[in-house]
Parts: sequence; C-alpha cells; structure tokens
Amino acid sequence: MNELLVGHSQFATISTEILARGEAVKFKAYGSSMRPFIRDGDILTVRPMEQGHWTVGQIVFYQSKDHKLLAHRIIGKTFTDGIWRLSVRGDAMNAIQEEISEDQVLGEVFHRQRNGKSVQVDRGWWKIAGVAWVVATRFLRRGRNLASRLKNVIRNSYSLGGK
Repeated sequence: MNELLVGHSQFATISTEILARGEAVKFKAYGSSMRPFIRDGDILTVRPMEQGHWTVGQIVFYQSKDHKLLAHRIIGKTFTDGIWRLSVRGDAMNAIQEEISEDQVLGEVFHRQRNGKSVQVDRGWWKIAGVAWVVATRFLRRGRNLASRLKNVIRNSYSLGGK
C-alpha cells in the first residue's frame, strides 16, 4: 500500500478515486463521535463495498451532505423507490443521527489500529459488539428521554404547587 500525506481538502477527492478503483484507503481518524470503538488518532482502513449489502451495526465511510467524510455506524436502513436510505450515527451518546442515501457511501471500515494493535471491526466479537451497541444505545437514549420528560413533569408540578 502506498502512503501519501494530504490535507483534508484533497483527502475527499483522492480517497473517493482510490475506493472507486476497488482499492482500500487507510487514514487517521479525528474526533470523538465514534467513541468508545474508534478514538481520535486510530488508524482506520476502508474498503469499497457493493451497494445494498448494508447491515445494522456496520461502520460505513461516507460523504455527508456538507461534504465531510465521516465513518459512522448504521443504526437502521430502509429501501424505498429503489433506493437504500441509511440511518447512521456515531457511537458516542451525544452523536447526532443522520439519514444518508446509498450513493453517499464510499466504503466500509473493516480494520482499526490503535497503539500497534490491529482488529478486524467487521468480524467476530467486534461485529457482535457493534450490533449490541446499536441496540443498547437505543434503550439508553429512550431512558434518557424518559428521565428528562419525568424531570420536566416534576419541575412543572412543583412550580404549579408552589404558586
């Protein structure tokens, strides 16, 4: 694999071209939206993938509507009017869910390297952990929303009773 150091603006063009040729791209991840599975500074490897082979829990590399390249986990998918639409979100609890179409996906993250240790994130324990994370965060988010609503009800009833 050839190594090339490029800036953010060039990375989108070059990585899109490399993946379109059927080759893998390796890069350093920045940010915290995929914590705890992917951390700032981890080295990720992305490979091209066939459209329509999406699975919940899979980490896809895609271009967002504002042209940023992101690696986020699929948390849902729908097929309507002949087009796959994917719901993606970072693993961090504060990450925002985004809806993307299949043509925004450039590839899938299949390998992560951290501190000299490598793991295949699309197999075995890591794949199971990714799906489990999607399910667990759904329940945690619902619980947080319920707790927030309950807190507001208590606060409002206390305010009304205090007048």
